[in-house]
Amino acid sequence: MELKNKKKIYFCEIFGPSSILLRKLPYVYGLLRSYAEERFPEFADSYEWQNPISEFTNTDEIVGRFVDPSVAAFSCYVWNTKKNIAIAQRVKEKYPDCLIVFGGPNVSRSDMGFFKTHPYVDINVELEGEIPFSEVLKENLKDNPNWHSIPGLSVNVDGMRMSTRKGENLGKDIETPSPYLLGYYDEMIEEILEQGEGIGALWETNRGCPYSCSYCDWGSATMSRLRRFSNDKLNQELDWFSKNKISQIINCDANYGILERDLDMVHRVIDLKEQNGFPITFYMFTAKNSNDRVFEIGRLLEKSDMNTAVTLSMQSMNEPTLTAIKRGNIKLDNYKILMSRYNTEGIATLCELIVGMPMETRESHVDGIDQLLRLGRHSNLRFFPLILLPNAPLITQVDEFKIKTIPKRLFPFYEDIHSWDLSESIDLVIEHTTMTTADWIYMFLFSSTVQAFHSGGITRFFATYLFNEKNITYKDFYTKFIEYFLDDNTSIVSKMVHKINDLYFEMSTDPDKSWSAIERGEFEYGGQRADPRRKIADICWLDIMLSEEDFINEIVEFLQNELGIQIDSKMKDLISFQNDILLRIEYDPQQGNTNTYQYNWLDYFFNGEELQKKQNTVTYQDSSMGYGQETIAKGMLWSYIKSSVGQSVRGHHYIHQIKNATITYD
Repeated sequence: MELKNKKKIYFCEIFGPSSILLRKLPYVYGLLRSYAEERFPEFADSYEWQNPISEFTNTDEIVGRFVDPSVAAFSCYVWNTKKNIAIAQRVKEKYPDCLIVFGGPNVSRSDMGFFKTHPYVDINVELEGEIPFSEVLKENLKDNPNWHSIPGLSVNVDGMRMSTRKGENLGKDIETPSPYLLGYYDEMIEEILEQGEGIGALWETNRGCPYSCSYCDWGSATMSRLRRFSNDKLNQELDWFSKNKISQIINCDANYGILERDLDMVHRVIDLKEQNGFPITFYMFTAKNSNDRVFEIGRLLEKSDMNTAVTLSMQSMNEPTLTAIKRGNIKLDNYKILMSRYNTEGIATLCELIVGMPMETRESHVDGIDQLLRLGRHSNLRFFPLILLPNAPLITQVDEFKIKTIPKRLFPFYEDIHSWDLSESIDLVIEHTTMTTADWIYMFLFSSTVQAFHSGGITRFFATYLFNEKNITYKDFYTKFIEYFLDDNTSIVSKMVHKINDLYFEMSTDPDKSWSAIERGEFEYGGQRADPRRKIADICWLDIMLSEEDFINEIVEFLQNELGIQIDSKMKDLISFQNDILLRIEYDPQQGNTNTYQYNWLDYFFNGEELQKKQNTVTYQDSSMGYGQETIAKGMLWSYIKSSVGQSVRGHHYIHQIKNATITYD
């Protein structure tokens, strides 16, 4: 059969703004294509796969790529669903005979009005896509296809949603071809490398999640039971990643480290980096209940400068909330032991809390943060909003918890740059039975203040010393900190606290205010575009550190006026330590940063020693910092932003790194 007679397949797997910083290979396209071609070899004579569409770019440009399509498939996530809808509608208008197929986690399995609202969509593939999508392609070759004969679909019948019987999944042992090894991405990789950009490759070693957290659709979407890809396939893919200069492996497992072989895979990744220089980093979502294997994985990756942070997340510290969302956390005693163990080895870890979950209150949220700080969680404490996902179990509990949401735009700050004709949105939870909108605003004000000032290192050592030696709780410290600086709006610190408060107030009242802090002129420093994932805490941290105001003195005045702390010789020594440990734009890695103290602050804060008056000299010798170990260059703004705050929510940031410091006692 001649090439011109083949039916054309177009596949849209559009990534969000982070793809500007790291070009990800369209993995779902490869999965579905490789499975379909292996299962039905006759497709080689019937179909012509067009280059996948994955770029974060203009809708007009994308629609213009479609020429006489037979099938247009769309992989839908929270960051691209509206974009996919706009493209699908226009493709259908231009090519009414084109079969429009949607799939992915953001296609609701319960919205009975979906096809009435979106009549240009013909089929939704529900849950796992390989088997049903391949059967859709087979049926599409018939003169009169019968979509109802294919399990795992919902079909548009004159605007009515008609679901077929439950679809079949791939089974316990997933024996599918690897899209990476079939040459699908060769031209794309060559183009990206010629442009000097980094490449990210998504990588699965298993599917499934044994947990059933109600706010998440991961367990339900992957059928919960853990299913594995073969060792041979995974090892070949790792070799391919290294050979093809993949900068970052993005592991897509729900709980990496849950299987014994996961440690063996990390050993192989590290060996490949040592041999070929690639991959550079390994991004993972570690097992919910950390174990010795996860610790060893983190230790090895940290030692090889590949770690993007081991996840030790809690999501909430409130027992009624954990019961409501069906989540079990690590026991607090174990968490403290884990924190100490990771800190001793200098392994970057990350803790996430979701703000506004059912049964959470303003008081329980603040108490939970206080509890985490007491346990030693001082860095990489991250806060995320609760959003309603279309297929998460929580969607069925909206009435039970009287959940109120508002639509919240995700990417408005890029519309002018890329001429996006619409913006993706999320359903942001701002009220429920135990939380008012005012509570939600304060919960994020408190969270972001702790993130900017404590995790950011600006007040961390003041607060920790006062907790250890003066019995001032972290809760009291930061509650009074917020009150004190909200009463003023003249100093740089007060302006940042007001900035945080105002932003979350606007978010709760203005549908056009995006979730991101970077918009309307706030996303540039010296003409350089910031990471689209940048949080308000990072923006405030940079504003403070790049200001010419004496913010440390402003904080000392707070200590004196609000907390009643006398500035004796010991406090003066601590003030010097707190000031010196912050990474400054004028820091010169060629010379380092050397300071002398009367007390053993470094060992006191980082090595658990008792505070003693012992004169010592500390030299910070960082030459690179942050996620991806960005090189530090004295006085260079963009270098400073990348090394101090970074291009990610993970990694070593803000303060000089203790592993690169030397201490000498006189």
